[in-house]
Amino acid sequence: MLPSSRKRKIYTKKGDREKIAEYFSCSFMMVCYALNFQRDSLLSRKIRDYAINELKCMYRL
Repeated sequence: MLPSSRKRKIYTKKGDREKIAEYFSCSFMMVCYALNFQRDSLLSRKIRDYAINELKCMYRL
């Protein structure tokens, strides 16, 4: 079990969040919620998958 102080997060480079929002035609806040694991919808999962696999963003457990 992970310690409660550590949160999952995907770190992006400058401008990547805007690219993701444009690619998925969604709001910037939706991308922020998805990358910070505050939402778990199908779109959020697609955003995280795109960020990690296509943009090569860093992921921390």
